Amino acid sequence: MAVDVWRSTPTKVNNWSAVAVSPDITFEYDAQGSASHLYADILSLNQSGGGRDIEGIKCFGAKTITREKPVEDLEISMDIAMTTARWDAMVMGTTYAASTEIKYTSRKKWRIIITWQDPDALVETSAERLRWIFKDCYAVTFEPEHSADEYAKGTITFKVPAFDKSGNSNIIKEYRTSGSLTTLGATHGGAEGSYT
Repeated sequence: MAVDVWRSTPTKVNNWSAVAVSPDITFEYDAQGSASHLYADILSLNQSGGGRDIEGIKCFGAKTITREKPVEDLEISMDIAMTTARWDAMVMGTTYAASTEIKYTSRKKWRIIITWQDPDALVETSAERLRWIFKDCYAVTFEPEHSADEYAKGTITFKVPAFDKSGNSNIIKEYRTSGSLTTLGATHGGAEGSYT
């Protein structure tokens, strides 16, 4: 049975990254050595950009040459509940740890993986799943806010070039009605926990 809509919910079985929640959202910076599951802080997410524009060049004889323009960078933005200084650290380039000072330092690149899974499936490999992989992302802004009748929250934005330096796509989207998801390899930035 096809999933009617993808929603935020616990699942009956763990997904590919061993958590029982949908969507599972993991973050991993270059050479971190592990992935952080941060879905509990995220209120909403949005993808924009990535357009593949063209230009029509008019020629004599009522002819047109179509010129393809480079693919635009994508932006991934997330509204989050501020529970730590983790989100500031992503933009500032600092490795986040509790009880540490956050300062601007060298920039880190990130891999973000978002996985939705049928919440009613009883076996992971028979679950309908949707997975988005964004690699070589850069956190470009974090805009926190807090009002007297609200809670501390903010919006973090990542920019993602369409391709890496080898010409591999930095954006991979996969849908499966059953069976295993594609094993993460070199073109995905490496296996989970070993992003490079």
